[in-house]
Amino acid sequence: LAISLDVSKFKPDELKVNIDGRTLTVEGKQEVKEDSSYTSRSFLRQWTVPEDVDVEQIRSTLTEDGHLAIEVPKPKPAITSRNIPIQKAIDRTPLKDQFQLQMVDDDKKFAVSLDVSQFRPEELNVHLEGRELTIEGKQECKTENSAMHRSFTRKWLLPENVDLEAIRTQLDDKGHLSVEAPKSIEGHKQKRTIPIMAAPQKK
Repeated sequence: LAISLDVSKFKPDELKVNIDGRTLTVEGKQEVKEDSSYTSRSFLRQWTVPEDVDVEQIRSTLTEDGHLAIEVPKPKPAITSRNIPIQKAIDRTPLKDQFQLQMVDDDKKFAVSLDVSQFRPEELNVHLEGRELTIEGKQECKTENSAMHRSFTRKWLLPENVDLEAIRTQLDDKGHLSVEAPKSIEGHKQKRTIPIMAAPQKK
């Protein structure tokens, strides 16, 4: 049994591989806090390994390009519960560069664009409470022998002069979600959910 996962958006110390009985779990959790923004991202994948797997021989390796490889040799069903250390931990791109985020905050507007191509539209939510803008994504997928959970949260405190009533969102066919609001003299505080509209299809 061999498993390979792209975990290039996570640092080595944000990843964990665990075997409990015959359930192999890989999870990643990440949080980034800056002056006026907050980001969290997580995923969880699980597999049921065959009964004849020797869990003591399970090895995981993190490659330089951010792929986590897990090798599960056979045989011997010495079933135990333990953490599996991730070998070859390598630092890569700084966190703030991994989210593929673009932000504009000038005299005319506040706008952010985020790559959410790994999520379906119904798995995304854009929410406004007061001046706090939140973008969330949650995804779950289950099969007979595996399960996956992935999520992220990004938050921004909008400038005082943003026109909250004029906020618009758009999701294009490449999976980029943009949120834009013009600036006005005075903002209006309120709590509401912002619908995500699909971008017109290019012919």
